[in-house]
Amino acid sequence: MGNIFSRCTKNDQQVRERQGRHNGEEYRTLRIEHRTYILFNNNENIEYTEI
Repeated sequence: MGNIFSRCTKNDQQVRERQGRHNGEEYRTLRIEHRTYILFNNNENIEYTEI
């Protein structure tokens, strides 16, 4: 999660970050211009969902 998040924030100054937990899983939302991504930290693979 950290590598993708770091690259996004370095490349675009219009990034907004939120962090939280849902059903015990840590997640972050990234809003980059008109797109919003949800990144889940599942301790195995990095998963993200674009909404």
